[in-house]
Amino acid sequence: MFRERRLFSPLFPLKSIQSSIVFAFSCLILIAIAATSLIGYRLSVAAVENNSKSYIAEVINQVNTNIQSYVDNMENISLLAMTNKDVKYYISSNSFIGSGERRPYEKRISDLFQSILYTRKDIASIMVFGYNGRFVSDRRITTLNPNARLEDQAWYRNARRAAGKSVISAPHVQNVIQNEYRWVVSLSRELKNVDGLTADGIFLVDLNLNVINDLCSGIDLGRKGYVFIVDEDGNLVYHPKQQLLYSNLRSEKIEEVKRAASGTSFAADDAEGKRFYSVKETSFGWKIVGVAYEDDLIGYKSTLGNTILITVGAVAVSLLISVVLSHRLSRPIRNLQKKMRMVEKGNFDVQAEVMQMNEIGQLARTFNMMVGQ
Repeated sequence: MFRERRLFSPLFPLKSIQSSIVFAFSCLILIAIAATSLIGYRLSVAAVENNSKSYIAEVINQVNTNIQSYVDNMENISLLAMTNKDVKYYISSNSFIGSGERRPYEKRISDLFQSILYTRKDIASIMVFGYNGRFVSDRRITTLNPNARLEDQAWYRNARRAAGKSVISAPHVQNVIQNEYRWVVSLSRELKNVDGLTADGIFLVDLNLNVINDLCSGIDLGRKGYVFIVDEDGNLVYHPKQQLLYSNLRSEKIEEVKRAASGTSFAADDAEGKRFYSVKETSFGWKIVGVAYEDDLIGYKSTLGNTILITVGAVAVSLLISVVLSHRLSRPIRNLQKKMRMVEKGNFDVQAEVMQMNEIGQLARTFNMMVGQ
């Protein structure tokens, strides 16, 4: 008598070859699908993030170009005023114009400014303030606000300090004209004399803030993405949720934006999720910032449920195929096992079917020879 020893691997504690094959195939399929899905997902996420950052940068560059063109046009208007002989003579400290002679100069200058406003609906007003106390604007009749001192206006002080260079203000309420309070961005510039050493006054162009709102509000950066603008001191020029920021109901990464160099980007995590910031600085100190949310940029997260269902379906089909293949592979072994049991009972008139000359076919052929002997 001999003792039958059963040796089962702890990795495959199964009693049949078919079960072992099914188990092995299933593990291999699951591991391959899981590894492929994970690697593919991460590569796709990285590619989508990089492409999205490039897209945001392009959008911000376009916004910067549009805003820069508006500022350049305003500077061209200031150059027109600087070179106009009526403007230069009217505010010159050396000009001798009597009170009765001012009206023709004011009318010609006002007509010039009105012609500019006729073609530029985005400009709220054009004014010139002479150091000699004279003032002229795009209106025929203009009354200055007696309670608004020019020296107290930031755009006036900054223009004098800039000494002939254009200065762009932060958004503010323009109150120099009596009974008018417009929300504007101002370009101011000191008007220099021909010698370039002395100046005669300050030129002012007010741009309607709605123009900047229109440029930024139409930008598409996903379902929740947006664009905002800050000046060089970190003051908000434009933000789609400006009231919430002022009410402390929402926060923004202003300090990080101030430290960021032009053309760079950074990420930030908060209660609303991961956000990507792209920063572009203008030539006059403003920073245009594009903000996009990760869940908007990576569509895989919103369709993760469908992906899981597809994966589960693929695994189910793969397992079914593995069961069929394992059944087909183990069938010759089961047939041989059946013949062996018949021989074990004393029936030597059996022959195992040799289907193929592989390892199992050779085993069946050896069995037939043994039974014949």
